[in-house]
Amino acid sequence: MTDDALSPEAQVAIRGRAELFRAYLGTAEFSSHIEEFEKRTEYFQRVLPSHVGVMGEKELAAMLTPLWAYERWPNKRVLAERILSANTIEGLRREIAKLLDVSRPVAERYDSFVKNVKMLGPAFVSEVLCYREPDKCGIWNGKAKEALETLGLQKYAGTGPQRPTGQDYEAFNGALKTVAKELSGMGLEVPDLYCVNLFLYTVEGGV
Repeated sequence: MTDDALSPEAQVAIRGRAELFRAYLGTAEFSSHIEEFEKRTEYFQRVLPSHVGVMGEKELAAMLTPLWAYERWPNKRVLAERILSANTIEGLRREIAKLLDVSRPVAERYDSFVKNVKMLGPAFVSEVLCYREPDKCGIWNGKAKEALETLGLQKYAGTGPQRPTGQDYEAFNGALKTVAKELSGMGLEVPDLYCVNLFLYTVEGGV
């Protein structure tokens, strides 16, 4: 998505919700989300890479625990057991290591993971990528997709009949970068795509 790709309707939709987001930036809830985000980036950027080679059920559960993608699962150890039963531990370690490898293109890592790992789909993959490289990657979950549709950017939502590809995910990230530029032009600080996700969540009524 190019910088000038926003339609006039999308620009109006974004600007119409900007003041709500501006107010949200000054709340304790926003500060709490940023604090949690910093903990997650620390884990996915510095802690997890050194644990992938010895990952088992305990380490997998620890990786899943902070993620929004699985916040409704009360017992992450049970979830980890099911994921391990659906995949080989060697294959899972290999794909997680590849997913965290910032020397590889984002789309390539995305495609490899969703192709080769069962039970961990686009919401999981994109959230891990966001914490690993928040300047490049956003979280591609249900709320973000609904918000893009609300803003008139539905072609980047990935809600069509075909399973989204890494190329589609990169287009989604491009859309988020364009939204970030629009918000920045209104004096709103959006230092990374995680903050754009928070804007999208306010579009849909809350984080």
